[in-house]
Amino acid sequence: MQEAKEEALSLREMVVQLWEILVPADRRKVGWVLLLILVCTLLEVIGVGIIIPVVSILIQPAAVTESSWLKAINELIGSPSHRGFMLWALGGLLGIFTFKNTFIFFSTWRQTRLLYGLQSRLASELVAGYLNRPYSYHLEHASPELLQKVSGEVNILTHGVLSPILWLISEGLVVLGLFGLALWVNPIGALVIVGGLGVSVWAYYYLFKSQVDSWGKKTQEHAQGMFRELEHSMGGVKEVKLFGRETFFATAFDEQYERYTQYTARHHFLLHSSRNVIELLVIGVLLFAIMLLVGTGSSMQTIVPTLAFFAVAAFRLMPSSQRILTSAHSIQFGARSLPLLRPDLIVSRDRSLATNPTIEHFPFQHSLELRGVTFRYPSGEQEVLRDATILIQRGAMVGFQGKSGAGKTTLVDLILGLLKPPTGEVLVDGNSIHDNLPGWLSNIGYVPQTIFLMDDTLRRNVAFGIPDPEIDDARVQEALSLAQLDGFLDSKRGGLGALIGEHGVRLSGGQRQRIGIARALYHDPAILVLDEATASLDLDTETQFIKAVGSLKNTKTILIISHRFSTLENCDVKYQLKDGGLFLL
Repeated sequence: MQEAKEEALSLREMVVQLWEILVPADRRKVGWVLLLILVCTLLEVIGVGIIIPVVSILIQPAAVTESSWLKAINELIGSPSHRGFMLWALGGLLGIFTFKNTFIFFSTWRQTRLLYGLQSRLASELVAGYLNRPYSYHLEHASPELLQKVSGEVNILTHGVLSPILWLISEGLVVLGLFGLALWVNPIGALVIVGGLGVSVWAYYYLFKSQVDSWGKKTQEHAQGMFRELEHSMGGVKEVKLFGRETFFATAFDEQYERYTQYTARHHFLLHSSRNVIELLVIGVLLFAIMLLVGTGSSMQTIVPTLAFFAVAAFRLMPSSQRILTSAHSIQFGARSLPLLRPDLIVSRDRSLATNPTIEHFPFQHSLELRGVTFRYPSGEQEVLRDATILIQRGAMVGFQGKSGAGKTTLVDLILGLLKPPTGEVLVDGNSIHDNLPGWLSNIGYVPQTIFLMDDTLRRNVAFGIPDPEIDDARVQEALSLAQLDGFLDSKRGGLGALIGEHGVRLSGGQRQRIGIARALYHDPAILVLDEATASLDLDTETQFIKAVGSLKNTKTILIISHRFSTLENCDVKYQLKDGGLFLL
């Protein structure tokens, strides 16, 4: 996993960077949610503030005539008796709280839709961005790292950072609104309650700030470790079973998962236990404020409405204070996800905008040429290929032989265009393949040593990655016939719709390779590349496989890469890779 910034981001920096990764549609939705939050704040303040006149009416009948606006309301509803006016007031209070909570319900629903919609979009954007990255990027970044970002960090970013920020804004506005109202009602009581509660919450947050940051870092490390161990065990389950290593891999996963849950549990305990701390603080500060009010010696008729207001305000401040505290800790816990994901999201968006969905044709009429190609991996010390120069005529069958580590796969990746040589060129009819790489790749049919087969139908495995409505069954049948799988197709119940099992476990090695050939031939490519495609086959199956490939000679340009000379027997031209050089045999 790439290292995130060690320095902690301020809340302002987080908001700026979050805003940067939002698309215009997301920003508009956030703007609407913030507007709803503002309205909710006004309704919360009105809901608490209405308590004073209602309580005053209940204990002081004369309040109706003493207050100009209460008197106006009384006349508007027909000047009922005191009991009748009290019923109107209580009914109005119920109506206000019903409207307030209905609106808050709507606001919460919109906020939830925003968060989960954003989570879905960011994850999809990341996956598309990773798939559009150069092949060299995937050589340097392990799949568990990318999987953990998509499935883990995106969730943390949306629900552990963005959601708490929205709650922080929402509850912060409520606290400010109630504080302003309390100042108007009783300045001393307001300063005691809000000041005492604010200092206490701030102290409690900073008491655990460094621990929460450390827990967040450890959680991310062990989350990636979980994905790594899971990929190792499930990806190599056959070897795990054969060598009896179930306990080893189960224990390795358990260690990572246990540590992950350990740090996550500490964080959740802190979040949930804060409720009790906040309750104690609010009750303590409220009682202290009441003692001050009672100590002033005012009449109970004057004090009771104020006490009722502060009681309701304190009751509302309890969840607000808890959410502010838990939101601050959640942001601290998940803050590392933002600098971890932001660069990838920006690159993904840039690549998405730069991608041209139209693939221009790249004609291959005469020759494929490697001219002075030298290549070394960024992390390597030696050159894998050095001044490689070859010329391959269209329709030829060319073989490349070399021992393991001689650079055969690198040569193939250079020819395919997955790697770009820093020195030299790969040319087709005199044009660089990198001038129109998508067009060049449309000419390629590639068969690797290990065929990736989906747990899906034969039809979808041959027409790899094509939506069902666009699959041409006639071309699938033709590709299977060219790969000499007619008999296999006839024997499979369900025909093209037959399920072949995960990784083709229901097939023989030769059948899997032939499906790989059929997949490569589905698009009728000009060039067929066999990259150690027979390495895992026995001699009889390899002979049949090469025979099937040989039937395509002169109709396709065929490049065969193998560590065995026997595999290249029928090739028109043979090359050997050795010590970084490419030699004609």
